[in-house]
Amino acid sequence: MLLGLGAGVLARGLHDRGLEVTAVELDPRVAEVARRYFGLPETVKVEIGDARTFLRQSDETYDVIFLDVFAGENVP
Repeated sequence: MLLGLGAGVLARGLHDRGLEVTAVELDPRVAEVARRYFGLPETVKVEIGDARTFLRQSDETYDVIFLDVFAGENVP
């Protein structure tokens, strides 16, 4: 699980190593750019929304959660 997608480099790297990857990204344009210009595979699941809300509402469990989200200059 990745909270914050960015260019999708970490997500793609984990996926390329055979891991099932889900990312939560607030901005749908970021996910589009990651897929179009940075080679994020379609098999990487991207949820569009606020990461805090997603975690509160999800019943899923994850082995590892990477936090890479920002609000301006600060990490929330």
